Amino acid sequence: MEAKVNIMGLDVDLISTDLFTRRMEEYLTNDYLNLIFILSTTMVYDAMENEAYKETLSKADMLIPGEEAMLTEFHVDALRETGIVTNYRCMYQMLDAIKDDNKTMYLVGVDELEMKRFMKLSKELFPGINILGAYCVSEEINMELVVNEINGAYPDILTVIMNSPEQENWIVENSAKINAKLCIGIGGVIKKMLEEYKEAPVLFRKLGLEAVYSKHIKKAIIKLRKLWQNRIFERKVEHYKNKKGE
Repeated sequence: MEAKVNIMGLDVDLISTDLFTRRMEEYLTNDYLNLIFILSTTMVYDAMENEAYKETLSKADMLIPGEEAMLTEFHVDALRETGIVTNYRCMYQMLDAIKDDNKTMYLVGVDELEMKRFMKLSKELFPGINILGAYCVSEEINMELVVNEINGAYPDILTVIMNSPEQENWIVENSAKINAKLCIGIGGVIKKMLEEYKEAPVLFRKLGLEAVYSKHIKKAIIKLRKLWQNRIFERKVEHYKNKKGE
C-alpha cells in the first residue's frame, strides 16, 4: 500500500513496511542519489510558516512521518496495525534490511555525542551494519571538505543528523555533488530514537532496578509525552485549517 496524505500543506508518504523495504532496495540499485526526510512535528510546523522550507522538503523522494502525532487525523492506530510506516522506526527497518547485504553507511552530523550514540545503537541492534565513518561538522568547517570526505568513502547510504531546517537545506544544496545512492535525514527525530534505548539513570542501575525503569517508568514517560504531542498537533492542525478557511 502506498499513498500520499496532506498534512498542513505537506504531501507525506504513507507506505507499508514491506513496500518501504522494497523501495529502499530499489534506491540502493540506482546510479543517482535519492533523498528521504523523516519528518518531526516541529519540521511540519516550520514548513507551515515557511514556504521556502516547504519547497525544500518537497524535493525529497519520500517524506516519511517520524512521529505518530502527525497522523492523528488518519486513524494512526489502524495504520500501525495494518503495517503502515508511522514513525522513525522505519530507520531500524532499513538498517535491518541492509546489515547482511554488504551495504555501507556514512554519517554526517553536528553533535558528536549523538552521532556516537547512534553508531553504538546501530551496531548493537544490527551487528552486521558497516559504518564507514562519521564527520562532525561545525560552522568553521568548509562544507566542500565534508562532501569530499563523503565521496572518498563512497557509501551506499549517507545518514545526516543535523538540526532542521539546516539539515534539509544542506542535503538539497549538496545532493548533486554527493556520491551515494541514498541520503536520509533523521536529525528531527534523533532524540526520540535515542531516548527509546536510553539506559536507566545511575540510581536505578545501582539498585538493580533497570528492568523496572525500562518496563514501567520510561514507557510511562514516553506515553505521556506522546499524549501531550498529540494534543499540541491537533491544535496546530485546527489553527492551520482556520487560517486556510477550511
